[in-house]
Amino acid sequence: MIRSLVFAMLAAASSTSVAQQQGMQPGEWELTTTISSPMMPQPQTATVKHCIKAEDLADPSRWMGGRPPGSDCSLTPLERDASGASWEMACPASGFKGRGRARFAAGMMDSEMQMSGTQDGRKFEMQTKTRGRRLGPCPS
Repeated sequence: MIRSLVFAMLAAASSTSVAQQQGMQPGEWELTTTISSPMMPQPQTATVKHCIKAEDLADPSRWMGGRPPGSDCSLTPLERDASGASWEMACPASGFKGRGRARFAAGMMDSEMQMSGTQDGRKFEMQTKTRGRRLGPCPS
């Protein structure tokens, strides 16, 4: 489920019209995501590198590894402005909902999302932060 949430958040943050307007460029990108929740003993952080081609900016699933099987999450864009975008996310079958915001600058991406829901009969809250930076051209 966490992979579904991170995928949805980054897909929303990387929508073409916003990402390209605010400086997301093709090349090798490093994305570091940290997920924290009072239900977890400590935050979980993962860093991945992806070669993002120009055509990939139009479809984040091409560089995010595709939508995870069984994901019921949907995104509703809220606002797009010169600095980035915000959205709401709902996963009805899973009982998750949340809001997020992404900001872009030349060669940089920063996003955060707050989620809440019920898991195993217990309410929870979770925060996800992602920082991305362009490392340069894709390696040959």
